Amino acid sequence: MTNAWLRSDCDECFVARHATAQLLLWSGFYYLFPALLTQIVTATGWSDLRLSAALTMGCLVWAGLSPLAGALIDRGAGRPATLGAGLLGGALLLILAATRIEDVALVVLVLLGLPMAMTLYDPCFALILRQFGAGPRASAGITMVTLVAGFATLLTFAGVGGLVRLGLGWRSIVVTFAVAVFAAVAMVPADVVRPASRPRPRPAEGGKTQLGQVSVLGLAFGLVIFAHTVLLFQVPTLLARTWLSGSALYLPMVLGPSQVAGRLVWRQFQHRVPQDVAALWLFAGLLVPPLLMHAAGGRPALILLALILQGAGYGIQTILRPGLVVAWFAGATGRRLGLVAMIGLVLMALGPVSGSAAALWGGFDAVMALAGLAVGLALVCLLVAHRAARMAGGLA
Repeated sequence: MTNAWLRSDCDECFVARHATAQLLLWSGFYYLFPALLTQIVTATGWSDLRLSAALTMGCLVWAGLSPLAGALIDRGAGRPATLGAGLLGGALLLILAATRIEDVALVVLVLLGLPMAMTLYDPCFALILRQFGAGPRASAGITMVTLVAGFATLLTFAGVGGLVRLGLGWRSIVVTFAVAVFAAVAMVPADVVRPASRPRPRPAEGGKTQLGQVSVLGLAFGLVIFAHTVLLFQVPTLLARTWLSGSALYLPMVLGPSQVAGRLVWRQFQHRVPQDVAALWLFAGLLVPPLLMHAAGGRPALILLALILQGAGYGIQTILRPGLVVAWFAGATGRRLGLVAMIGLVLMALGPVSGSAAALWGGFDAVMALAGLAVGLALVCLLVAHRAARMAGGLA
């Protein structure tokens, strides 16, 4: 892949350029603000609560626009829309870096939901599926993209930390990441396969019924995302009271590398295990982390093992999600991926507040019960969607 990041005339290059773009886009649009929020509040005196609320609203905008983004891809306008949204996002970051008015910053954070909806994972997956059709090439491409983009957390937090140590203020750091976003836009490849050579999708039957079934699948993955968000936000906070030296605050760092490790493992088995079988076992396996943490009694080794398993499983579900949408439901792949993304993003937004309420009500055990219940319901929804796909002929 020596020249894969420069060329745009081969399948390998197509995937490599998307992977690099996703790494930079996730860093600039999503992870930058958790990494910089403290510096922004300290330097400006702006309200931490209002900025956090604006970020939440931006995620809801992202969720609401995801089906529209998928529909644009289905109509063949995916790449122009992605390029335009990426340029808009970079421009919004520059406005944020320049403004001294808190309300302007809040509006920018909300509007960033638009470029996120059109540039991050699900639109990228839809473009890859449109390029290669459903099959091993698309699955391998999506796996590679998630492997590379999985390092966005490390890139962002390490990058921000390094720039702060060099003496750069938050505004200069935002400008730096805006430049990275513009570089990502330049990396988005053109289609390299003639439209006539693309596999033609099966015509969709029973559109409204099928969208309802897709929604059930979306709810399954959304509940997994919800449980992951609950654990991500609550486990370090709850354990910080009993672990020495604030070491519990470093627990989220385990989840990122674990996601990459899980994807590497899945890469070795993705052509040997049917996706529907893998998904059912994966969802059942995601019941283990909250159960293990409940039984751990605060013991660090068991907590870390549970979080490693959680991160690995969560990383694999990111890859399985687009594959199952294509395998189980015919037609309009972009719109269906957008619908699944919308449901997942809404539930992700509800995760922190739900986890906080559970912690106030019943402490650590209540949080683990909430996460376990969400995964259990996710497994039920997955089974319902699987049965519906079989009855509709989407599965052999």
